[in-house]
Amino acid sequence: MGGCGIAILATFIVGDDLKCGRLQMVLPEWTIPETDISAILAAGSHIPFKIQVFVDFFANRFRGVPYWDAN
Repeated sequence: MGGCGIAILATFIVGDDLKCGRLQMVLPEWTIPETDISAILAAGSHIPFKIQVFVDFFANRFRGVPYWDAN
């Protein structure tokens, strides 16, 4: 927007602008490599309930197609 050129931006940032036509995707066949997010917890220690709930929420929320890309 505003003639600033080409950028690699996450769809959760520009999704609305893409959907309404303010921005357009170029090179749609090219994507950046996917990366994993890991939760590392100490072995054998008690996991606080709040942490377990957060990890479960995060895992479910970001499994598959991100919610901001879903139609």
